Amino acid sequence: MTKQDIDIIRGCKKNERSSQKQLLDKYAGYLMAVVRRYCNDNVVAQDILQEAWIQIFRSIDRYEEKGLLKGWMAKIAISMCYKQHRKNTRIDLPDHLPESIDGSPDALDQLQYDDLMKIVNTIDRPRRDVFVMNIIDGLNHKEISKVLGIQESTSRAHLSNARKELRKLLTASTLIL
Repeated sequence: MTKQDIDIIRGCKKNERSSQKQLLDKYAGYLMAVVRRYCNDNVVAQDILQEAWIQIFRSIDRYEEKGLLKGWMAKIAISMCYKQHRKNTRIDLPDHLPESIDGSPDALDQLQYDDLMKIVNTIDRPRRDVFVMNIIDGLNHKEISKVLGIQESTSRAHLSNARKELRKLLTASTLIL
């Protein structure tokens, strides 16, 4: 973690508006990209992101300055996506690449990601969700189990089944090409 991040976090813990604005400016794009992985509707994604920021600022005192700050914030945003999902609002993975962390991807990366996400989107929930949370967002099974309200062993089984299904789908799509 950078000294700048530490200073921003400490300012946020003191409820300093300038530090909160710096945190928001620095990570808003990243968190929107995370939320868009779980939500196709831009309006709903913005609402979820707003709720995530509120939760981040409310719980910043619990952040222990260990590990990646953006990972901690991403977990909160993902939890908000699933909170919205539990309210029976449809949240689906987008077919296009959301804004990346470091800027725009090159065209080849975009094409490969888009093709892969079309295949991933054919997997049924919750296997697809576990796959995305683990492989794309980097959450471990304990974290996934909390977000989805399932056992860790169930999360592992869903990931294994999603990988098997993806292998079949990728093999089939390769044969078609």
